[in-house]
Order: sequence, then C-alpha cells, then structure tokens
Amino acid sequence: MHLPTIAILPFAKSPATPPLMLNHDAVALKNSQARLRGRTALVPDIDLGSWKFRAVIDWIEFRMHFSRGTQVQHVQDVLRRFLGRNGDITREDKGPGDVFSVCTIKVQEPKNLALITTTHQALVDTFGGATGARVTGIEISFDAYPCKPSNDARSTLLAVMQRTIWTTRDIW
Repeated sequence: MHLPTIAILPFAKSPATPPLMLNHDAVALKNSQARLRGRTALVPDIDLGSWKFRAVIDWIEFRMHFSRGTQVQHVQDVLRRFLGRNGDITREDKGPGDVFSVCTIKVQEPKNLALITTTHQALVDTFGGATGARVTGIEISFDAYPCKPSNDARSTLLAVMQRTIWTTRDIW
C-alpha cells in the first residue's frame, strides 16, 4: 500500500493563502515488539539544525514553613533582594496582624534554579526553617526560534509538534 507522505497545512485565519506542505519520510520501524514488527512510521522531514531551542522556567512554586511568624512585606523584601521583583505569596495560617509562618511562594520567570536556591537560603536565614521546603509546582516552556526568521518555518514546526506530541489537555 502506498502511503501519502505530504500533510497539507491550511491557514485557518486566511483561507486564501496557499497551504504549506509538510513532507514526511516513510521509515520502517525496527522495534522488536510484535505489535510494531513490520510497521512503518511517517517522520516529518524537517531540519532541526536550522532552529535554536531554549527551555525556560515560566514559574516555580514552593511551600515554606518558617520557625517564626512574619508578614508578607518582610518576605517580599528578601525576594526583591535576589529576584528584583515580588513573588506571589499565599499565606496558609494567617493570624492577627496578618502574621503567618506557613506560605506558598510563586516566583515568575526566575533566571535559574541556583537563584531560587540562594533565595530560599536567604529566607531560611532570615525567618528560620521549621521544616524543609518543597517545590509544589513548576512550569517549563520550550521555546524554538528559526535561525532565519520566517512565518512559514514557525508554522511548519508548530504543525510538526502538533502531529508528533499528542496531549490530552489544552496546550494553549
């Protein structure tokens, strides 16, 4: 059976624009599993060497339990010293005078994890640590840039990713 090896990529917002064509190579699978033996995969024909890739941390969230009570503005002072901006602080045991000792801190776009470690240590040095902190959430983005800027190149890579990475949630 002859498999079509070109995917037509129409533009949804401008139907008058001619669609892009995404070529694929038919490659025999070398897997030893019975269900994959003798099967063929269509591999997108795209030169990833013509792209620059970068993974960045969008945000990181960690939970801290200080050994003494404090207020948001004092925690923000420490965060600003290292991050140059405020963090989002959710107090879990707010008491009189808005004093708390347990909180979750969300930091947007930290430069790196070493900076988060340094910031965490400064918080412990300032307010004490009743228990160890733990990361409760992190979002990492994977950015791709064509070496020669082109809308068609970006559209093609997006199509490759959408057809290769199947996700069960809304990625937008």
